[in-house]
Amino acid sequence: MSDKQSPGREANAALPPGRRDGLVSEKKTVEIGRSARTRPGPDDVDPDEIGDAFKKKPGDRA
Repeated sequence: MSDKQSPGREANAALPPGRRDGLVSEKKTVEIGRSARTRPGPDDVDPDEIGDAFKKKPGDRA
């Protein structure tokens, strides 16, 4: 993942997106990311359905 920060994140001294220095191992981070692609979210919606919603143009959304 890139270490490039947006001005807002830089001003807030936030870690780069996806970076969890020392909190979780790289292996565990990859495991969590992979499981998130198959696990429903807190509102029990399929992750593919959520991702597909963001790929549609505003006029195509139902």
